[in-house]
Amino acid sequence: MVKKVGIGAVCSAPLRYMRPLRVIQTKHPQIVGTPRIEQLLALRKELKRLNKRLQVCIVFRHDDFPNEEIYCHERFCRVEVESPTAQLFGDIEADEDVEVVEEEEPTDELPAEVQPHSVGVDDRFLLRNDGFNVDDDRDPAPENIPVPGETLNDQQTWGWGGRCHRKVFGAADDKPKLIQLTDSESKLMTILSLFLCLFPATYLDEVLLAEINRNLDKEKARRIGLGEFLRFLGLWYYMAGLRRILTLTAGL
Repeated sequence: MVKKVGIGAVCSAPLRYMRPLRVIQTKHPQIVGTPRIEQLLALRKELKRLNKRLQVCIVFRHDDFPNEEIYCHERFCRVEVESPTAQLFGDIEADEDVEVVEEEEPTDELPAEVQPHSVGVDDRFLLRNDGFNVDDDRDPAPENIPVPGETLNDQQTWGWGGRCHRKVFGAADDKPKLIQLTDSESKLMTILSLFLCLFPATYLDEVLLAEINRNLDKEKARRIGLGEFLRFLGLWYYMAGLRRILTLTAGL
């Protein structure tokens, strides 16, 4: 049997559909998910302006909002405890003879004072006052926090459990080294020799330089050789190193 709403009925409703927002957000500044607000005490049925239209709403009182009246559309109201039959609400329609109590509702448009893509403290304050939900913390959303005791796989692990996964699977703990070079040979090499070992000369000559010259031919420009290209790279390295040196000596 469907329970009917009337004066004194105890109801519940989705928190996100409760109005006015300026009152709701004093206790719930950020509504995440679809929580319901319980223990709503029905007062009356009334026409309110929702989404720029007059719609039938149920007006409530709630202990979390003393001296305030909150409301929602009647279709979102779930009656938990029915009121006496004599106190049931009758049907009303939106016509010109009905006195309408209009509540200021937020719109989807940003206030004129708020600059687009702005995240200042004043902007957040203005948005909240206009009824927008503002998430201004760096905490993860509740649905993204793992439930304690829940079985997690490696892709869902948070933090480090103190074990090296490579060790667990028997991977060798080898030091970094250059193939075909012994430790004694690598220790005798200069920084320039090590750089040349790692420098992709074959790739530059056969792949990168060939592609550059192909584009130069399309533009009918002069082709460049490997030596000229290496000098160009050298200037890059020189400027990068010079900037580092100037940074280090700036405080002397």
